[in-house]
Amino acid sequence: MKAFLTLLGLAIFIQPALVSARWNFSERVALGNAATPGVFHHLDGAGRKHVAVSGDWVAVIWEDDHSSSPQIYVAYKTLQQSRFAKALTVSDGEEAYEPSITGLANDQFALAWEQDGTVYLRLLQQGKLSAPVKLSTASASHVSVAYSEPHLYAVWREHAKSGWTLKVAMFASENNQLRLISTRPIEARAQKKPLLYPTIAASAGGLCVAWEDRRYGHTRLLYSHSDPEDLGFSAPVNL
Repeated sequence: MKAFLTLLGLAIFIQPALVSARWNFSERVALGNAATPGVFHHLDGAGRKHVAVSGDWVAVIWEDDHSSSPQIYVAYKTLQQSRFAKALTVSDGEEAYEPSITGLANDQFALAWEQDGTVYLRLLQQGKLSAPVKLSTASASHVSVAYSEPHLYAVWREHAKSGWTLKVAMFASENNQLRLISTRPIEARAQKKPLLYPTIAASAGGLCVAWEDRRYGHTRLLYSHSDPEDLGFSAPVNL
């Protein structure tokens, strides 16, 4: 018993040291403009994907209203630089919300956001933004992005007269421009109750989309999987 207590004491003593050895937090690095009364910065995109790394670059995306209307901004730097470059304005509509970002290959990033009731996607590479691409054909929001070489994927929700649907698009990146390959709904039938905050993960094993679902009259978390050969999705399953 004494030996056991001794080992337990050593484990309790050693574990915090091992945990602290894994993490080394640097000094904070400022993004965007200085804090201003009445200006609010939001990291509220679907999946909370607001920081990404690609090669030697890191980028951060957010929404704030320092220009009097909510817009999307992105700041970037190399991993070696101590400061971020001046933030770029990503959106160009009346209002924009809920951005998402993911890293691609070759120091490139994909940026997605909601703007004036629909969703958009564009690329960032070493400070240069590509032309924005409109993703949705109806009222849309809650867009999330993921990358698995060589393709970029985006998921979002759309609301039409028939109801709510989740859609997934697959893109290729060519010369800092996006080429749409395909778009598919996760389910063929639209839902009368809201579908919210879908997030997507991509790997060599395929795609997985998870979301908040109200079809049963209360909130459930559902997910659906697609194999890597196409964008045909499995029936939703309770998470």
